[in-house]
Amino acid sequence: MSQHRKAPAATAGRWSPWLVVALLSTGLAVCSLLSNLQSLAMLSRQVPDQLSVARWVVSLLLNTGVLWAAAQLAAGAVLARPLRGAWAAVLTGELSLVLHYALGRLLGIMPPGVWAENLHWFVTAVVAGVPLGALGALWRSGGLGGLVARLLLPVGAVTEPLLRNWLGRLPEGVDPSTPSLVAERVSGWVMLVAGTCGGVVTVLRWWRRRTRGQGSPGS
Repeated sequence: MSQHRKAPAATAGRWSPWLVVALLSTGLAVCSLLSNLQSLAMLSRQVPDQLSVARWVVSLLLNTGVLWAAAQLAAGAVLARPLRGAWAAVLTGELSLVLHYALGRLLGIMPPGVWAENLHWFVTAVVAGVPLGALGALWRSGGLGGLVARLLLPVGAVTEPLLRNWLGRLPEGVDPSTPSLVAERVSGWVMLVAGTCGGVVTVLRWWRRRTRGQGSPGS
């Protein structure tokens, strides 16, 4: 009787990480796509600027490279082994992209050539997914590998708005009150502050655990 009861638990434990990968991919694809939808009122600029800026901020944040990298990093952390984590991260990235563009085609908001036009993102998902998944598997580690894995997202959150010039000086003649440009500034500052705070907290927590671990044998 006990042997028959343990079998389903083992099966569930074997498949649950891949279920998480599937949920990560689906959630990222759907949320990213839905954030890009615009109503007729928005397209005709009948929506107040505050609401338009808020929509742009949500769309920008849900389509940042950091968020897509976070999904691949999380997939590696769930699998908890570097090789399996790398495979899971690549699968998460590719599945998210397929669902994202397939839903876009199904809803009629993306052109037929969207697959060829975005082929480079499928390549990027593989190239970036392998190291992200492998490092994600070290997430729970208390060593330097774990620290590096946990710092990837804060560092990415700080650098991405700078690389995308969301906080830089605007060219001459550009209206800074344009909702999309205001949203870039807001999103950039949100990511910069969140990344900085996250990085500081991550390092402090790692250092505290490290010093406790070194001091415990002699106490």
